[in-house]
Amino acid sequence: MKRSAWLVIDFLIAFAVPRLSALANTLTQTLIFLPVIETNCFEWSGEPSLQTAVNTHRYVEMQAGGWETNLQISMPTDHTLRGVGRDSTTLRAVEPWVGNDWEF
Repeated sequence: MKRSAWLVIDFLIAFAVPRLSALANTLTQTLIFLPVIETNCFEWSGEPSLQTAVNTHRYVEMQAGGWETNLQISMPTDHTLRGVGRDSTTLRAVEPWVGNDWEF
């Protein structure tokens, strides 16, 4: 082989392979957090109150429709509230608004 080919092989052995090995070790030790897909969701459609639903169930799915509230909704840690679709479910604050020490 030509000298330049040996230089490339020497470079790979001395420089690239150890670094790639270290990178591979790092990648295999890295934790990847994927979203939890909740299969046991509560399908909320007006009853009980939305606050009661999110307090009681870890995952609440608001059904299609336009929903109104005049109260602040406090979400417990690790609980999820979502609608069935961006164009299908809306939640709107209406007067008299009570929450965050604001009143209209």
